[in-house]
Amino acid sequence: MVEPDKMDQRVKRLNDKLKEKLGLRGKTLEKRLKRAGRTLPKHLRREGAFIVKAQQQATNPKMARLIDQEALDRSFAMFRHYLKDINPTERRKDKIINFLGLLVFNLVVIAALYLLFLLWKGLV
Repeated sequence: MVEPDKMDQRVKRLNDKLKEKLGLRGKTLEKRLKRAGRTLPKHLRREGAFIVKAQQQATNPKMARLIDQEALDRSFAMFRHYLKDINPTERRKDKIINFLGLLVFNLVVIAALYLLFLLWKGLV
């Protein structure tokens, strides 16, 4: 049987890790997982839905007995393992580099099109 207090502590730790590592906003785990979207792999989205469902069931003593403790522990372990490898500063740096790369590529394409236009009009 899952103890609601212990479950709430584990969910709070997971919630804090999601905010720290992925920068997700939201008050509840459910909202943060929804905001994560495709940031998380499919199997983790499924495990997250299982954790949210188990958290809701843990509030009712009769339903708390039905929660599979091993599967719940495995779900938390999967999240812990996935989030352990994420470096927030590297993620931020990669986003900036990708944005700048896209910006440079667009400028090169626009310059090439402008040059082609000038060649076509015979101005160059």
